[in-house]
Amino acid sequence: MEIINNLIEGLVDTCVSILVMSIAIIRKLGIMHLVFGSESYKTTSGVVIQAPSKINELLVQVGDV
Repeated sequence: MEIINNLIEGLVDTCVSILVMSIAIIRKLGIMHLVFGSESYKTTSGVVIQAPSKINELLVQVGDV
């Protein structure tokens, strides 16, 4: 798939309305300034981590779509 003229590998489910990206990919794409807030998640080992919450709008191209 292509995001902001950067080709990245990803698993594509064409029926979803959200896209999940790691913080490493968000930084690589240089779109950290588009991230709105963060959320806390508790892992199975009980560790609480902070994750980026959402990006309101981002153009993603998959093939010709």
